[in-house]
Amino acid sequence: MIAEGGFRMILCNPRIIKTMPGRKTDRPDAEWIADLNRHGMIPSSYVTTLPIIELRESTRAQKAMGHDVTKYKNRVHNILQRSNIKLTSYVSDIFEGSGRKLLNLLLNGEVINLDIVAACMHGRMKHSPEQILLAMDGRLSANDRQLIDIQMAMLDSFQKRLAELDTLIGEQLKPFLELYLRLQTIPGVSERTAGIIIAEVGADTKAFETVNHLASWSGLAPGNNESAGMVKRAGVTHGNKYLKTAMVTAAMGAKRK
Repeated sequence: MIAEGGFRMILCNPRIIKTMPGRKTDRPDAEWIADLNRHGMIPSSYVTTLPIIELRESTRAQKAMGHDVTKYKNRVHNILQRSNIKLTSYVSDIFEGSGRKLLNLLLNGEVINLDIVAACMHGRMKHSPEQILLAMDGRLSANDRQLIDIQMAMLDSFQKRLAELDTLIGEQLKPFLELYLRLQTIPGVSERTAGIIIAEVGADTKAFETVNHLASWSGLAPGNNESAGMVKRAGVTHGNKYLKTAMVTAAMGAKRK
């Protein structure tokens, strides 16, 4: 980036500078960084285009909101477990379909019998109404019901916002549709993973000299810890945690295929 005055300004990762020997006090430190830059020793961070930045913000917001959804679901599970309601042992998802209907029976505080439970169950459920009814035979206080109701309201709000984010991300990905579809031909790469790859890496890889540079930036390049002919265990770099998580998920998906 050429700043006003004609000099080139770069954005640098401070972790890289920290590893270089030098003085670490205010003014001398600034002079030392400027001297490193004059000698071309400070690599510039990757700054992509505005459409990619906006897409990146949306996919990261989607990921963060997904974590919030999991957090609220776990709170509901915890209340049910301590109330001796083992519904989650028999129903895979208590927040959708039949599971949500059965959960609503508990929240309404009405008398639950075998016929009511059977009416809420769909035909694909493996367990019998008798087992489900027994699993729901716990003690859920009025305060517990109110807490669960609050968590469920938050979950419904998050689900609505996530649907809006999906629509927004879909619009932001339209200029990269060909790349988006091509990425999904890779084993293990889903629609969401393909979107994250484009959001984090960009529409091209011109910023990375080789595939090894991209792997290192992603945090997927193994370290090198060898001394006196002995190779010791070395972890990967920190890298881009969003891209790293997406690529590990894709690798696990490819492994299952």
